[in-house]
Amino acid sequence: MTPSDLTFTLRPAGPEDALNIARLHTVGWDTTNPAVLPIEVLENQPLEERRAGWLQWITDGRGILLLTVDQYDRPSGFICLRPDLHPEDTGHFDAEVTHHYVAPERQAMGLGRRLLTAGARAARERGWHRLAVRVFRGNPNAGFYLHCGARLVAERTIDVDGVPVEEIAYGWADTADLLTG
Repeated sequence: MTPSDLTFTLRPAGPEDALNIARLHTVGWDTTNPAVLPIEVLENQPLEERRAGWLQWITDGRGILLLTVDQYDRPSGFICLRPDLHPEDTGHFDAEVTHHYVAPERQAMGLGRRLLTAGARAARERGWHRLAVRVFRGNPNAGFYLHCGARLVAERTIDVDGVPVEEIAYGWADTADLLTG
């Protein structure tokens, strides 16, 4: 089966998806950040801890969590949004994308853009019109957000398990831009 033979469905994540989201998160984290973080930091969060964290997120309803699956119900990517916890750092955006991963074997198929657009639509439904996303400097996928119309809004250094890491924030002044672009 070739990638063009696959069809994908996007849906809200449920408790039964926590383990698959944790797996996608782990693969995404490990493949996106090796140039940014030491291996000890990358390996510092066991899969079961991630699963428990995602299950908590889903059951608490803290934000928006969307999952895309193929026709065999295999997870292919996800996006997670919540109210912006650090609006002073980004120019007062309403919401932020906290996680946005597509499985490596499913990249370059339009799923990242599809997830981002669906996330923007869901954000608007909650009254969140200004959206930010933060990435580590050196993230090989950071250009994706610029390609989708985001602009650089802030830079700062954060602590990740004792390692100072430069973080860049991109943003959209209006989520409607993601629905038409």
